[in-house]
Amino acid sequence: MSLLRCFLAVALPQSLQDSIEAATAGPRKRLGTDLIRWVPTHNVHLTLKFLGDTSPSGIELIQAALEAFADDDTAAAAARAWRRSAAGVCSWLLRDTREAS
Repeated sequence: MSLLRCFLAVALPQSLQDSIEAATAGPRKRLGTDLIRWVPTHNVHLTLKFLGDTSPSGIELIQAALEAFADDDTAAAAARAWRRSAAGVCSWLLRDTREAS
């Protein structure tokens, strides 16, 4: 059985991603990529809960729990926003899909 490292996270608004990009441009250029693997700005997120190594059955339970508590369109979309990477990491990236007021 293969375990995946899982977490729940919140996606950041584009304006905040742009600010992070601007704030880290200097250090990224000065430090380069030889010793540091920089996260692409579009992948920067706020981790709410690190779930650790999770079995496939655990992932199904987490998915079901998120869907059970989805009481509006945003929560439902978040519950469906499951991703699995080739590196064996899974995440539920929560995004606010409501229009800004």
